[in-house]
Amino acid sequence: MTGVLAQAAERVQAIADAACMQAMLKDAGRFIEHLKKENQALEAQLHLARQETATYANAYAHASSDAQRQAAMAAAAAAAAADAQRERERSEAEGQGFSLASIKQAIEEAVEESQGLGEDERKAKIKAMRL
Repeated sequence: MTGVLAQAAERVQAIADAACMQAMLKDAGRFIEHLKKENQALEAQLHLARQETATYANAYAHASSDAQRQAAMAAAAAAAAADAQRERERSEAEGQGFSLASIKQAIEEAVEESQGLGEDERKAKIKAMRL
């Protein structure tokens, strides 16, 4: 009988162990389900973060290209202003007698004047113009 009682005690212990094992497996299954849901939530957050990053990257690219466009426009405006200043200075210089047209005109007038002079006077006049 003691053998039967020992076997019965072992069966009761095995049944208790099996019940504990089932409870542990159920808990592990619930934990796995919890982890899957948490993983889905984290993947959703990651997706949103990537979208936000892409949005910021696009905004930065547009801001960068806008800044480049503005810088190019500013450079073009500065170049136009410099060209206008050079043109003003050139026209002022022409007004003061430094243009090619005024120099050519002065030379032609001097040649006309020298044609009516004698040889010695003409040489003296040319020598004076060189100085």
